[in-house]
Amino acid sequence: MPLEFDPLNHDYKIELDKATHTYRVDGEVKPGYHEICDCVGTRRRCCECYGIGCDQCNNTGYTSYRAVSGSEFMRDQIAARFGTHTHDFIAFDQRGIKCKYDPGIEPYIAGYRKFLKNYNLEMQLVEEMFYHKFYGYCITIDWFGFLHIEKPKTKVPLLIDWKTSTTVQKSWARQTAAQEEAIKFNLKLTYRKIHRMAVLLKPNDYEPIEHKRSELNQFLSILNTYKTFGK
Repeated sequence: MPLEFDPLNHDYKIELDKATHTYRVDGEVKPGYHEICDCVGTRRRCCECYGIGCDQCNNTGYTSYRAVSGSEFMRDQIAARFGTHTHDFIAFDQRGIKCKYDPGIEPYIAGYRKFLKNYNLEMQLVEEMFYHKFYGYCITIDWFGFLHIEKPKTKVPLLIDWKTSTTVQKSWARQTAAQEEAIKFNLKLTYRKIHRMAVLLKPNDYEPIEHKRSELNQFLSILNTYKTFGK
């Protein structure tokens, strides 16, 4: 089926060094979504001393800073490689390319197959990188296309972010909001809304997590904090 959009029809060259997760646009390093959210953190008053100071909080009265990206859940290198292998398989499969893969991800591939069986999808973009010139951030889109609905017979734009974590993270909604904005800006889409979904792949199953609220303002606040203090 022909694509309705040309993802390469933009006036910049974007590259990603996967080893360091560094984006370059026309040869110049630009911040990516994860870098931005890794550099901005929050902390709370210590629940043991309520701000007075104790051994639990090193007498600061506050907890340690935690990145808003939730990156503490992504520091397990084995889990990270597992997620990368699963994403790579899906990207090849969506493009109709057969590939070899680690047998360890087979149960999650079965969950992915089950999802495809239950959702009538029409792929447009897979693992596509974008740079948002106005806001100044880079991001990669896992999957974008259309969901075909029988009753009433129509199709709606859909954005999917594949996940292999053990738990659902609130930060996922913020990520898909940033992805939606990058798609709209680069492809000059006029859709009022792109449906956003994280699909948590499980052994022989999946869990769809729909993101119905717009968390774009949350991300833009984080981005502005990064631009002011994070560089």
